[in-house]
Amino acid sequence: MSRTWYAVLTTYMVLFFITGYITFFYNNIFATRAENIAKITKVYDDQEKFKLVEELLQNDAKTSQDENNIGSQSFNVVLGAIVSFLSTTLAQKNNHKKNDNINKI
Repeated sequence: MSRTWYAVLTTYMVLFFITGYITFFYNNIFATRAENIAKITKVYDDQEKFKLVEELLQNDAKTSQDENNIGSQSFNVVLGAIVSFLSTTLAQKNNHKKNDNINKI
C-alpha cells in the first residue's frame, strides 16, 4: 500500500473517532432530562430566576439534541466513506490479481 492510502485511511479514522465521540459521549444528558430540570429549578424562590434558569436549561436541552442529530449524521457519513474507500481498495486489488492472472496465460 502507498503512503497516500495510509494517509487517507488515517484521516478517515481520525474523523470516525471524533464524530463517534461527539455523537455518543459528548453531550450532557443530566441537564437535558425533564425531571432533572425540575429538580434543578425547584430550589429557586424567586419566580423570575426560576423562569430564567428553566429557559436556559430548555435551550441547552434543545441545543444538545441538535448536536446529537448533526453528530449522528456526520458519523454515518464518515462511516459510509470509510466503507466505500475500503471496498474500492479491495475491488482494485481483486482486479489487479485478475489482470495478473490473465497476463500470465
